[in-house]
Amino acid sequence: MKVRPSPEKNGGERNFSDPKMNQATAKNQLLKIKDLVLEFHTDRGIVQALDGVNLSVSKGEVLGLVGESGCGKTATARSVLGLIPCPPGRIVRGEIWLDEENLMTLPQEILRSRVRGNRITLVPQDTLGPLNPVHTVGTQMKDILKYKGRSRNGNSDRAGADHREILELLRAVHLPDPDRVLAKYPSELSGGQRQRILIAMAFLPRPDLIIADEPTTALDVTVQAQILRIFRNLVARDRCSVLFITHDMGVVASICDRVSVMYAGQIVETALVPKLFESPRHPYTVKLLESVPTPEKKEISQIPGTVPTLININKGCRFCERCPQRLEKCRDHKPGLTQVDEDHAVFCHLFG
Repeated sequence: MKVRPSPEKNGGERNFSDPKMNQATAKNQLLKIKDLVLEFHTDRGIVQALDGVNLSVSKGEVLGLVGESGCGKTATARSVLGLIPCPPGRIVRGEIWLDEENLMTLPQEILRSRVRGNRITLVPQDTLGPLNPVHTVGTQMKDILKYKGRSRNGNSDRAGADHREILELLRAVHLPDPDRVLAKYPSELSGGQRQRILIAMAFLPRPDLIIADEPTTALDVTVQAQILRIFRNLVARDRCSVLFITHDMGVVASICDRVSVMYAGQIVETALVPKLFESPRHPYTVKLLESVPTPEKKEISQIPGTVPTLININKGCRFCERCPQRLEKCRDHKPGLTQVDEDHAVFCHLFG
């Protein structure tokens, strides 16, 4: 089956990375998540939000994390950032490595001062909440450099360099008259303008990894395409890595090198983007791609059934109740990783 959503509406044609280059960068991993299990304790029972999540992002790579709402994409991102509230959340087991450092072993003070907002930054979906309503954009962007120790109070040369760097970044995200923008408060800007500012803020510390948590979901199609082009250009400029969270397969086609498909807290398939669209293996991935609207389709395909509640869920494949190809062992036995080829892995008993 070959289903590929048109990327033009999401930012133009995507020049996918050379597979040989991806094989090389796979050995040069920046972020690696190993067997991550996350639970939330609620009045109704224990919600098993993440069940043995494994994924990696190589240096200079854009990895897409795609799946339906509530499948665990944001929970994965918040785990990397050390932002899971405890209680009610609890990471039962797992490792999260950034280069040679296991973030799970670092105290919150180190995560806050040396990792979050420095080596790892976030572009959130909400464009208003993350910005301080009582400070101008300029004040908030300068505070990022001060907080990271790159700015020196009383040093006019340093302050001038900071200002020039901020102006250059605002021009890079296509904000006209950046000096005027810096003097404005968040409420005086449109959603598209605030999203560009949040992208600029994420790139300002020159991080190793950017987590983009559905940054274009609330924007119209035209603005979305502009934002994705800007994002691609900045990633190429800074050679940083990106974990790009989305539920839109068109966005995946537009900006990502590889993609991991998530369902109900489990990673079910990982592949290079062209390979996933041309030859999906997991039944959920197949159904997900079939549900993408295309001009030639008269009706949009739907996935039968509903997403499980994740409370007292079966121990096997979480898609088994909705899967048209399920086997007897799917409900009670969790599938292992099957390497279809060097750039394609699937978690499914059909291939085990």
